[in-house]
Amino acid sequence: MYYGLSLQQLLTLAYEYAESLGCRYPELWKKNKCARKDWAAGLRKRNQALNLRKSENTSAARSFVFNKTAVTVFDNYERVMVRYNFTPDRIINLDETGVNTVLPTPKVLAEKKQRQVRQIVSVEREELVTFWHIVTATEVALSPVKSVFGKQKRLDDCRIAHASFQAYLVPYFMHQRQPLPNHV
Repeated sequence: MYYGLSLQQLLTLAYEYAESLGCRYPELWKKNKCARKDWAAGLRKRNQALNLRKSENTSAARSFVFNKTAVTVFDNYERVMVRYNFTPDRIINLDETGVNTVLPTPKVLAEKKQRQVRQIVSVEREELVTFWHIVTATEVALSPVKSVFGKQKRLDDCRIAHASFQAYLVPYFMHQRQPLPNHV
């Protein structure tokens, strides 16, 4: 899972396979060390289940994140909710969205019936811009928070004047009753 063949990889593999079997193939294949695109078109025509699809970037860390430990977080969350009987204004959802600078991935060969095609990508040289959107269960929202290269910056500080991100969250975790900021 998460590994597909790009068109160029398929053409190179076809050439190498034909070479290893000692099959006859066009001279142009030998010159370029890969099959031609017309061969791939013929392969796809003969195998209707195959199609070139745009893969979705999935980091290796994210692909392995859903395990038993991650599931127990929700069990703990439920126990805390029942134990402390939190009201909706004390329940916060922080949604994270990342935009990165990784180059687009090539199309890969996959079955037509496959809804999504994924491909593992390297994040070593990736520069990530992260946005956090924070909303309570009563629909009170903060303006988005942006993080670029490890530095945080509020996009619009007029809704909660001079309040830092941590100062806003302190009452929720310290069980203090303080008025909530204005609704959006």
